[in-house]
Amino acid sequence: MLLFIYTILLHQFIKKKTQILVNQSENIQKNNLEAQTVQADLQLVNTYSAIILSPRILTEVEKGLQNKYDIQELTDMIQVKNSTNSQVIDISVDNSSPEMAAKIANLTAQTFKKEIAKIMKIENVTTLSDAMYTGKEVPIKPQKFLIMSLSFLCGVMIGFIFILTKLIFRAYVYIC
Repeated sequence: MLLFIYTILLHQFIKKKTQILVNQSENIQKNNLEAQTVQADLQLVNTYSAIILSPRILTEVEKGLQNKYDIQELTDMIQVKNSTNSQVIDISVDNSSPEMAAKIANLTAQTFKKEIAKIMKIENVTTLSDAMYTGKEVPIKPQKFLIMSLSFLCGVMIGFIFILTKLIFRAYVYIC
């Protein structure tokens, strides 16, 4: 029963994701071998993943959101992932509001794209897909089915233990 109430009272979280592509500028690509260029791009992806969550980027995102969230809250909301040997970076945001999650994801990508040009003096980041609010978002947290299933199983176990205890003590009373 408590888990059921817990499920109802919990805030639902929606995940929104935007993708960016990191590649070297055309001038650099013409002068290097293709394999070296790709390897350099992959190393840049790891660097860029760390820069996205840096205070410099998140401070600008915080300002863009009119200080609605502080840097620590943004750090907790934003996840940055990249697939192995891929130049694509996924910026995902978990928030109770799907509109706000999409806004934070897009603002983070735009801010990163703008700031990385200043930091590294190159423009090699392209937005592949923006996070969008469709109105048909499915919450990722809490997993209501899982919580209700666990509640049911706990209730069955508690009921079984109660009945077993009652039967044991009733049999004990008759024996004495």
